[in-house]
Parts: sequence; structure tokens; C-alpha cells
Amino acid sequence: MRGFEYDHTLGEKTMPETSILIVGPPSPLRDSYELSARRHETDVLICESCRSAHIWLGSVAVRAVIVLAGASDKQVDDFLASMRGEHPHVPVFFVGASNDESLTHRWLGHGTVILPPDLPTSQLEQVLFPAPPETAVAPDTGQTEDETILLARREYPLHFIRARALFETEFISRVLRREHGNVSRTAETIGMARRNLQIKIQAHHIDIARIRHES
Repeated sequence: MRGFEYDHTLGEKTMPETSILIVGPPSPLRDSYELSARRHETDVLICESCRSAHIWLGSVAVRAVIVLAGASDKQVDDFLASMRGEHPHVPVFFVGASNDESLTHRWLGHGTVILPPDLPTSQLEQVLFPAPPETAVAPDTGQTEDETILLARREYPLHFIRARALFETEFISRVLRREHGNVSRTAETIGMARRNLQIKIQAHHIDIARIRHES
């Protein structure tokens, strides 16, 4: 199924909640990111402008948003600010470069992950579709060595994307405290690439400095 281009005549169209929203003008990079998502059997919603993306997000739940450079900084700034206010648990990735360095810092404050324009699609796939961590096997017995961690009991929303975001925040924060805020050791412990863990830390607004101080 092709990704939807926003059109006011499609106002009644809905997308699955596992969709990925890509915002940006037509380009080889946009096409490659779309194909990358489809390789993982994920539906893709494509909007050429931040304005149309904002309209779609009023009625569609997505797992992640990728904003490609091409729109004006003002449009991107307004869109990212609204994302943080209206969809705080949806990870947002900005690919490209802003003409205003101060805005880039503000976007980071919104929890947006800034990615370089030359980021290979393979690395983006690792961020969006991380492989499950491999379970350690004890060499002497061949038995699975299961390590566990106790998380606080809490209620989770029935909405899967929001529930997963809350779980990831709690899980990563707990392991970071166990490793005294050391990102490299935490990544090794949970079986995730350090870069991917850093992106999730930013996306979930996890305060590393506070964790290190408390540890």
C-alpha cells in the first residue's frame, strides 16, 4: 500500500496505529526512508508540509514522526512545539540542518532527536525497529542465564504506543540508575547499541545528569 499524500478529500481516511509519519517534500531521501519502513511491514503516512502533518495527527496515532529538512524553520518550530504539547510520547526525529542554530537547541528541548542528513537508512532502521536483545547463554551448561530487574508497579494506558513509551522510560531509567548513569554499560546490559540508547534517552526526556547525581 502506498503512503498517503495528505488531501482534504481524504478527511475520513484513517491509518493503523503502527504507522510512521514522514514529513517533507519529495526527495530520494524521503523515498528511501519510506522503503525502509515498508521493509518492516509498516504503513507509512507521507505529508509534504508540517501543516498537513499537523492536521493528520489530529485523528491518527503514529509510532514515530520523521521530519525531513525542506520546510522553513518557523514551520518546523511550530510543528515540533505542537508535537511536544499534543503528542508527548511519540518520538520525533529531525533529519537535516536548520538555518538557525538557536532553534536547533530549542528543538532538542522539545525532545526532538536531531539526526545528520547523511544518516544511512540502515541506522535509522535500527532506531525505529530495534532488534530484541539477545539472551546470554552460560557457556558451561548451555542454559539460559536470565537476569531480571524490578520495576515499580503502575497503571499503563490501554493505548499501546503510549504504554510502551512509559515502559521504556521506566525500564531505561531503572537500568541507568543500576549502572550509575553510565550509558555505555547500560547499553551493554540491555543488549542495545549505544547510539540507539542515546536516541531513546533523548526521545523519552530521561535526565542523565540527575540520575548520575542521585547515584
